[in-house]
Amino acid sequence: MLTRRSLFLVAILAMTLPQRGQDLGCGTSVDTSLYVSAMHAANTPRATRARTAAISAPVSLRDGIFVVGKTPQNSLVEHPNDLEGKSVRFVPAGDRYRATVQDLQYDTNIGSLVRAFTDTSGSNAYARVTLKNVKLPLFGQSVDSFYVTAFNSITLTPPQQAVAVQYDTLEAAVVREPTIAPLLMGSSRIYTLDLPSVYVREAPDGVTVTWRPGGRFSYDVQARITSAGEITFSYRNLGGNTWGAAVITPGIGGFLQQLKTVAQVTDASDDVSTDVPSSARGPLDIRSVTLQQIPGVGACLLVIDTGGNPDAMFPPRGDTEIIKVTFGDAPPLTMTLNWNGGVTVIEPGRVPSPSASGVGGNQLQMTFFVDGLRPIASPAHMVIETSLLSMSSTADRLVADVALNDGEVPGTELSAAHNAELRLPIVDAFTWPTTDLQSVWESVRSSAALDDAQIDGVVIFEDFHTEVTIANIAYASIGNPQVDGVWKYAAHNASSPRVPNLMNLNDVTFTSLAALDVGRIVLHEFGHRWLQFVETMDNGTPALTLNPAPAHPPQFASTPAAFPVVHAYDTSTMGGGSFTQAGNRFTSANASPYGYSWLDLYLMGLAAPEEVPPMYVIDHADPPLGYAYAPPSNITVTGTRHDVTIQQVIDAMGPRRPSASASQKKFKVLFVLVTSSPRDADANVARVDAARRNFVDLFEGATGHRASVDTLFAAPLIHRRAARP
Repeated sequence: MLTRRSLFLVAILAMTLPQRGQDLGCGTSVDTSLYVSAMHAANTPRATRARTAAISAPVSLRDGIFVVGKTPQNSLVEHPNDLEGKSVRFVPAGDRYRATVQDLQYDTNIGSLVRAFTDTSGSNAYARVTLKNVKLPLFGQSVDSFYVTAFNSITLTPPQQAVAVQYDTLEAAVVREPTIAPLLMGSSRIYTLDLPSVYVREAPDGVTVTWRPGGRFSYDVQARITSAGEITFSYRNLGGNTWGAAVITPGIGGFLQQLKTVAQVTDASDDVSTDVPSSARGPLDIRSVTLQQIPGVGACLLVIDTGGNPDAMFPPRGDTEIIKVTFGDAPPLTMTLNWNGGVTVIEPGRVPSPSASGVGGNQLQMTFFVDGLRPIASPAHMVIETSLLSMSSTADRLVADVALNDGEVPGTELSAAHNAELRLPIVDAFTWPTTDLQSVWESVRSSAALDDAQIDGVVIFEDFHTEVTIANIAYASIGNPQVDGVWKYAAHNASSPRVPNLMNLNDVTFTSLAALDVGRIVLHEFGHRWLQFVETMDNGTPALTLNPAPAHPPQFASTPAAFPVVHAYDTSTMGGGSFTQAGNRFTSANASPYGYSWLDLYLMGLAAPEEVPPMYVIDHADPPLGYAYAPPSNITVTGTRHDVTIQQVIDAMGPRRPSASASQKKFKVLFVLVTSSPRDADANVARVDAARRNFVDLFEGATGHRASVDTLFAAPLIHRRAARP
């Protein structure tokens, strides 16, 4: 059903960038702006979806920094684990289980170590256990062997890698393998949380499996399965890990056979807009749509047949395919297919994630629950639109009335279970919130009577854990600075409205980075307002030579800082390195990404083309270097120098307009703290302020004092209607 494209935006970026100890990776990509706006649209109640929606978050101003109260509108889909110190017992009852929460039943005799996991790739993520004296009746089978995993699960078949940052109800309900998990997690995890060691004890009446990782966030959870088929999950200690999912499921294969087709609609072939590049016409051409649903269950599978395989459609390199599905006046479901294989699926009331969706040949497959579409009319008016991020219009559109039915959506609250009968799949998904950056900005914008055109960037910190804390990243929405010649995507040009760059800088209380390094991460994310989505003309063909990821220069690019800020060997904060060349040997300096390169400054409008010296990348580096960030310090590689000039950039992108002589030189960046405790936020405001001050110094130094940034808001008083914490 699903294919290799099943990767979440943040997860794929976090995995393709090197994890540098306690540093934060960058989750910014070509389609991050779309991700931010689509998530906001999908999770805004339909009655308040207009721009003038009521802003309920309390906003105050402290020492020039905005403090915004945490609300369900700006911190989405939060559901923390509340089972610490408890056990949940599941007793088979026909085709269901009877669930009851109990006092802790943890067995301190945990048996023998099976594996101390250090890797989640392939077979490194699981170990097979063969039982000697007991068999377990599970999902209609008599089981004498199973797999214990690094993801806190027991599976009956070898598990595939869990790529989701965290599981919500839909993610957990469509797990492929027959699975029993007290705390199902993906492969992403906080850098202070090690992978677990797993212990197994076999007894005449059953099996006990225990997961214990090391690190500051270590937890201790256990699953016991008896020879009578009873299952008990015990949560001795969660260690602050209040995400993860309790799951009992026979796997997605047990439900696919129940799917019933409720609609099948065809669309005319080759009716794609003439604006679509020839290489993308097939994949954007809707040929037919099939909607299936499990009777009585609010789970649906939408299959869109197209005229071509999206995996093979690009060039255009760096672009993104967008599929938007709307039922009636409900918030839209949005699926994006990034040019390099990444998938993002955004649905109402869900953690953005793709494991239930993907690409198979010419088919786009999307699984969703109907709870985000209620109230449901029958028939429901369905509209499906395809487009590219670089387009300002729709490529193809299908409209049909379909017999979409409501149904019981999987998911339960185990902490409240008292002899409750639950049918499979049993799921209680515990999630850390996802910050809705647009909602936060709307609160600040409303309270201070600002508009989008006045502000260049909004730096947003939280003082609580969120989804990006798990992924160890920061990211930027990019916005639109109203310039031409820096990238080729719709709504990012001089003719589109000016929009600020919204930046998520993660939990300010969590990272142990010094304020200087947090300031550098702000420098990096603010740089994404213009950087790094450029093409170069190579032998008459546009190419992503300088940023093949894209979004960041590769480790094999030479990107010395135009104006060193901290060290003489500073490099671009966006990526790349400073190399010493001797023939075909290149040696990197110590990693010190505290500046902007001359190419960066040109794209920002702070350097004329003639100031940009020739650049180069190292082709066929040996040992290989990565596609993003700075190279390892003091490493020597062999390779071939591949020179690139600024004229090649101009030939591919067109000249930057406005030019350096007429471009903006003073910028306005607001700093915001979203807080769970507005009255006690002073210490965290001080942390934000330290990062702010370091960013100001770094920015002015990295630009050679050709530009300045104002970061303190000094209005006499923000509007009282939104200011009372």
